[in-house]
Amino acid sequence: MSVEAEEKPRRRLSTEERREELIKLGFELFDSHAYEDLSIDAIAKAAGISKGLLYHYFPSKRAFYIDVVKAAAATLLDETLTPEGPPPIDRVATSIDAFIDFVVRGPRAFAFLMRRTRAGDASVTAVIDTVRAQFAERLAEQGAPPAAAAGLIAFFETAVLSWVESGEEGAPPTDRQALRDLLLRVSIAALT
Repeated sequence: MSVEAEEKPRRRLSTEERREELIKLGFELFDSHAYEDLSIDAIAKAAGISKGLLYHYFPSKRAFYIDVVKAAAATLLDETLTPEGPPPIDRVATSIDAFIDFVVRGPRAFAFLMRRTRAGDASVTAVIDTVRAQFAERLAEQGAPPAAAAGLIAFFETAVLSWVESGEEGAPPTDRQALRDLLLRVSIAALT
């Protein structure tokens, strides 16, 4: 496995800026490499920092990975949040587009995350359960009964995972519109 560091000019960053930069890199790395294939050495090299400095920010590869998962979850929740005002179906359609956009930016990472959740990885499952609860809350605000919200979330995850895995080498297939239309039709049925 080869993880090449891009030569970048050194610059002083605050602790929080450096952590954010490392987490962004982590999302890219975990999208292009399996968790098991990345060592702390490889992550540090890709970041252009020493292994010791990486350990300064994250006590272990696992801690780094969980922080990347948490950051990705927060990004997904932020990007799929729609403003009040438009009709519920328009809000759901906008949210579906944002969800698909998020997955397209990191299809392998999404697939890996869903597989780890299904395999019972407790730390990952806890993060994903928080995201699911917030999505269920949003759906309830649009009028979906709790059972319909839970079913809709499970359907989204399964449909999008299947779509991602049917693509070439982890890249989503090109028929994004068909996926969007399917998710929207099922959402409309659940909300009405």
